[in-house]
Amino acid sequence: MDHQGIFSKYVRRHFSYLVDELSYVLVEDQYAKESSSCIVAFLNNWRHVRLIWGLKDTQLYFGIFRVMKDGKPARYADYSSDHFYIFSLALFFEPQLDIRDLTSMDYDPIDPRILEAKVKGNAELLYKHGKEILKGGAWFDWQKEELIMEPQGF
Repeated sequence: MDHQGIFSKYVRRHFSYLVDELSYVLVEDQYAKESSSCIVAFLNNWRHVRLIWGLKDTQLYFGIFRVMKDGKPARYADYSSDHFYIFSLALFFEPQLDIRDLTSMDYDPIDPRILEAKVKGNAELLYKHGKEILKGGAWFDWQKEELIMEPQGF
């Protein structure tokens, strides 16, 4: 099974609004052998959307990172306020959601229909609750569980 090809196809399909509506560009689409992860990432002037399917631990890590003043995405750090995962934003607005529906790919054998449904669910929740964040006009602080207005986007 071409994990990267399938993952990339679903991400490009369901997160197409990033490119089509919000001026993002695709900056990464690769399989990372050292971490056994499929990665697709998009970038604009304010946000870096990095979507990872970790094959070893069967988890989806769909993160949103701030773009710093130097134009580069914030680096990952365990307790940083410069990134959050889509599931944390979704749970902020819809606390009844089951996090496993957004993050777990613990299926053997891997069913591409389940992967697509999870990618689609994350894409829809990000669009529904995070459009202003994606445009650079707001930010979600997952530690404080608050939405912060940042009038810098378009």
